[in-house]
Amino acid sequence: MATKTQTEQLENFDSPKTSASEMMLFMKKYNRNEVLLAGTVTQLEVSQPSPKIDKKTNQQVVSEDGTPQFWEPFYTASISFEGGMTRVNLSHGVFDSLQQGERYLFVGAMGNAFGKIQPVFHDAQAIV
Repeated sequence: MATKTQTEQLENFDSPKTSASEMMLFMKKYNRNEVLLAGTVTQLEVSQPSPKIDKKTNQQVVSEDGTPQFWEPFYTASISFEGGMTRVNLSHGVFDSLQQGERYLFVGAMGNAFGKIQPVFHDAQAIV
């Protein structure tokens, strides 16, 4: 006849070794999409807005009141970091918070930007 501890061991023989919360934490770490880059802003650029072109007529799109329509300009920052330099497109809000020559920690994720998989930064924190 089996003792109580032997019976418990047999009942728990096939039980998972990790709890659901541990498994969720593991999957969260395993599937993480995060990019961190610390560097110095060496150059800030704003591109000229390009006109919106109608594909059917090949003419510039105009609003109801007759004003021509333009796409939002690109906000680009050149960032130098230990080992290299890169140029990244930023949102208007992040771009406005940057100062040339200052160090920042850029936080973002890998994303699809105009058909290219590249870092897309959504925050910049000043490094003191």
